[in-house]
Amino acid sequence: MMPESEYLTVPLLFTSGDAALPALNRWFPKGYAMRIGVWLLVSLFSAGACLAQITIHTQPTVAAIIPDTFRVHVFTKHVDFDFNDVQDEGDLPGQWLILDRFTLDTVSSVNFPWASGGVVGGSRVAVDFNTGLLFAGIGDSVYTYALNTQQRSATAIYAPNVSALTYDERTPYLYITTRPTYTEPGTLIIVNLETLERTEIEVGVNPIQVMVRQEQPGVFSAAVLCEGLYGKADGGITWVSATGATTNTLLGDTPAYMVALGDDLLVSMNGAHSILQVDGTTHTLVPDAEIATPTSGYDGPREMAIGENLLFVTTYKGTLLVYSMPDGSFVKEVDLPAKADPVAIFDNKVWVGLTLDKVTYEPRGNVVVFTIPEVTSVAEGAGLPVAGSIATSAATVRLPFIGNAPVEVFGIHGTQLPVSMIDESSHTIRISDLPAGTYVVLSGEQVVVLLKY
Repeated sequence: MMPESEYLTVPLLFTSGDAALPALNRWFPKGYAMRIGVWLLVSLFSAGACLAQITIHTQPTVAAIIPDTFRVHVFTKHVDFDFNDVQDEGDLPGQWLILDRFTLDTVSSVNFPWASGGVVGGSRVAVDFNTGLLFAGIGDSVYTYALNTQQRSATAIYAPNVSALTYDERTPYLYITTRPTYTEPGTLIIVNLETLERTEIEVGVNPIQVMVRQEQPGVFSAAVLCEGLYGKADGGITWVSATGATTNTLLGDTPAYMVALGDDLLVSMNGAHSILQVDGTTHTLVPDAEIATPTSGYDGPREMAIGENLLFVTTYKGTLLVYSMPDGSFVKEVDLPAKADPVAIFDNKVWVGLTLDKVTYEPRGNVVVFTIPEVTSVAEGAGLPVAGSIATSAATVRLPFIGNAPVEVFGIHGTQLPVSMIDESSHTIRISDLPAGTYVVLSGEQVVVLLKY
């Protein structure tokens, strides 16, 4: 089981707020101490206050983040370091974590079986909350799991080279796309889950996502996003009507993800560095609606989510882009610890799954969580570099710092305290010699408030 999330807001008790600020001035520039002091007194005294960033530790390459009523489901892809399709020593299977939605503690976890060709990508999981089932594309089949127990059923739906799937609770159908090769048309498989009857329909090259759409009451169609041939700028959407008829909309260089905006679709274009709006009725591009993203090269926009009249876009630049909707005006670009793919909006928070190192492209993990006000604030000085708060009674603690700046620990009155570094790569320090109390931990300009009990 993964370790419990450490980065939770905790109430602290100062004997005097006035006494705390002079202590903070000992290690922060003038004025900055006031900002940190206000953050401590407001954020840490307020019941339920949210941190600027919470870090949830996961295996590398987060693939999907799905909220449930009282839980959050987090999925990671498998990591095949030498790309030989064999689980060698050090390779990691895909994993499914269940978190408590309110405490963010890890409730349970399970590893998916190793499968040639990848496992549980972001578009390869779907949930039926009514029946409590998870559908996961693993290798050449789609398997069913119980949401509560994470137990897999013996029944599998054969679907060679699964590339995406989705389920819509308004229909009895599971929609699966397969990719035979990277140069041939893909297939949409529509499976009736009550009878297991299936219909197969040809779609574009390299299908990566499928979305169910309601044409009229009781009548449903599908939109299949296809990357197209690499380097040909011929990616697009294959529209599949309720009768199985297909039409295509050409979009351009490497579509990556689509979300619904009313009846229309927004599509991130990883290769073209833009976001397009597609009319859901005419299946044509909406004029003058294209949003250019501040990305280039291989660092284009990835996945998207809409909430609170805002559009959030992850990038392989390692940032989170924020736009106001429906006008598409730019709000902010937020730096992330690594390249990112999945993003989800719920509980007035933005949840972002990290995937790859910004420079080396080595697999990276963790989910970072921001409050929407922190992410969208454009006020001068907004967004304190506070990495989180930690409440623990353990002998060691892993800190959510980035970079190689020295780690320093201070008592609340400003006295620097000696601690030993256990592991520099994970910023793990030994705190067994520290008495119970409140401490401020620094690394460069990053700050963590530590409560040892």
